[in-house]
Amino acid sequence: MEIEVNSLGYDFDNDGNTTSVKVGFTGNEDRSFLTSTIALYPKDLPADSSLDDLTKNQLTELARTKLSV
Repeated sequence: MEIEVNSLGYDFDNDGNTTSVKVGFTGNEDRSFLTSTIALYPKDLPADSSLDDLTKNQLTELARTKLSV
């Protein structure tokens, strides 16, 4: 099944700090469908990086990894 990203959203606290990033996925094959949203938090990131440091592609790959677990 080919799974594509269909959304990427940031959540912020009252001080404007990024608290999480949500990556949405969708896919289908024959009559099987997948819709999923994976939330990434600072604890999910490599050491010494923040949610604001990572590119869309890096966030997407982290979310795909979390989705496959």
